[in-house]
Amino acid sequence: MKRAVIHGPRKTILISGLKIGKQLRGSIYGQMAQGSWVATMFDRKMTYQGKDVEVEAMQFKRFEDGKIAEIWEFYDTKQIE
Repeated sequence: MKRAVIHGPRKTILISGLKIGKQLRGSIYGQMAQGSWVATMFDRKMTYQGKDVEVEAMQFKRFEDGKIAEIWEFYDTKQIE
């Protein structure tokens, strides 16, 4: 099974959030698709290093054969400081 390639800071935040046992929550504000790409604007609420934070983010996913092949995620890291 081929894994998706993840770009951006998402991987670090996701691992840190799960290490301390808190679930990630969020809301999608907008989404659009063109060809094999889907763009999503959303927020993510989580506990990071002991404090509750909310991050607004943008994510771009590329699909192959109906599965996510690549993810690019962008947000201002100062939102979690």
